[in-house]
Amino acid sequence: MSTYGAAQLRAETVGVSPDDVFIDFGEVHRENWSFGKGVAQFVPQAETK
Repeated sequence: MSTYGAAQLRAETVGVSPDDVFIDFGEVHRENWSFGKGVAQFVPQAETK
């Protein structure tokens, strides 16, 4: 099965659109990830008071 086919099958199984699935084969450091709004969720954020 192709990578695309596997992603499509898994997305359909859990009710997620395949358009909302991404697959990354490149090595990327955690601090360079963002899942939305430009926030690097894996970088410790300063506490706000």
